[in-house]
Amino acid sequence: MKNMVAVVLISFILCGCSNKNTEMDRVMNLRSSIINADSCQFSANVTADFSDKTYSFSMRCEVDKEGNTQFEVIDPSNIAGISGKILSEGGQLLFDDAILAFHLQVDGLLSPVSAPWVLVQALRGGYVRYCGTEDQLLRLTVDDSYETDALTLDIWLNADNQPIHADIYENNRRIFTISITDFQMM
Repeated sequence: MKNMVAVVLISFILCGCSNKNTEMDRVMNLRSSIINADSCQFSANVTADFSDKTYSFSMRCEVDKEGNTQFEVIDPSNIAGISGKILSEGGQLLFDDAILAFHLQVDGLLSPVSAPWVLVQALRGGYVRYCGTEDQLLRLTVDDSYETDALTLDIWLNADNQPIHADIYENNRRIFTISITDFQMM
């Protein structure tokens, strides 16, 4: 009888771990794919929340193997065509022509156009605190560093293991929301 109870308990434990491992395997497969790809490209609808005002815009993004990000704003029409680069070394934000004059978040270090860069960096190497299924999507909670002032991201992956939505938090306050479409690795 004791052996039967032990076998049943081990079966329950292994079944529970198996599901969790499958979810984490999906996360690690995505991470590996992003790291090994020459680049990833996607469209991002970004909303920046400054407490007293929100800004929304759409952009096309490409992030290369080193983490350098190129972007072009595609909507709204009054800022469409503004483009720039976010360099992974030194965290420089460069604009090709006109610049976007958003207020900076995170102690003056992060522009709303940097939100897609933060997303990809978190997917590539952030600490995964949580991984579980929610409404048929895989939800991750990722810290972008081990610092006490780390940004936290909630990221949702679809059945094809592609990111489709992310919320970026600073000190438990959502500062950016990103809806992602057309995510492709090249």
